[in-house]
Amino acid sequence: MHLNKNTAGKAVYRALGSIAFLAAARTVWMVTTDPDNPEGKRRLLTPTKQNVLIDPLGLAFSVIDAM
Repeated sequence: MHLNKNTAGKAVYRALGSIAFLAAARTVWMVTTDPDNPEGKRRLLTPTKQNVLIDPLGLAFSVIDAM
């Protein structure tokens, strides 16, 4: 799903379309740019909603051009 432009409030409510898609899932992950490096290629994969994870951790990765 894509996000709307409203940056206030919880991230789970920024999804375009019906909130029912997110409510039905046990875990929702979001990929965002790194706020510490917004101009770079570093991305963050973070859990936005979870009800089965005990201690959720995120993952950082970089996008690299193959060509």
